[in-house]
Amino acid sequence: MITATTITSQADTTIVPGSSWLPWINRAQEALWLLAVLLVPLIFLGQEYAVSEARIAYVEVPKVVLLRGLA
Repeated sequence: MITATTITSQADTTIVPGSSWLPWINRAQEALWLLAVLLVPLIFLGQEYAVSEARIAYVEVPKVVLLRGLA
């Protein structure tokens, strides 16, 4: 005879596909956000490197590229 406790205990031990990857994915996302917070304010190129009409393109362009790449 199957009781309600037997059914719930069997349901609790089921393995969800891909659940072993979730902790690693969460750690990777956290690491990328921390890298973005630390590196984006620090990155810039030399003024002669970026040819653009904007005066501060050597600061804006690398920050946008790094932020989009990490996101």
